Amino acid sequence: MSKDAKPAPKKEVTNKISDEQAEMEFDNFVEAMDLDVNMDTMDENDKGDFIRLKQTVINAVVKGSLVFNDDHEPVFTPTHSSASEVGPITFYEPTGANFMEMDRKKAGHDIGKTHALMAGITKKPAKLFAGLKNRDYKVCNAIVMIFLG
Repeated sequence: MSKDAKPAPKKEVTNKISDEQAEMEFDNFVEAMDLDVNMDTMDENDKGDFIRLKQTVINAVVKGSLVFNDDHEPVFTPTHSSASEVGPITFYEPTGANFMEMDRKKAGHDIGKTHALMAGITKKPAKLFAGLKNRDYKVCNAIVMIFLG
């Protein structure tokens, strides 16, 4: 960029709900899914990771790209990837079979394991997640990591 060039203006993002409301929706999701998010039992690294994951989810809720359906399942609509190709992604409550699918991946293939779990709990192909832009991918990843506890 030349010294006279100006950066492109940032898109104005209007929040759909307040931070407080988003936090309440997150808490309802955690309670409904009976997820273990007791920070008193986490070590310092886990606490930091959880806080970052939770904030990623809350930010998406505030912006309106993530909502929770009547069954408290997260429904994410990618906003930076080609939404017409992706559409809304529902993250259903994982089953034991979803976790077993991760075992089919080779040791050290952590991203492949994560994509296998994402595919299983969303009923979407794993390649969909490989094609998401980072800003959308990190929301999907945060949801899955929170399910994993």
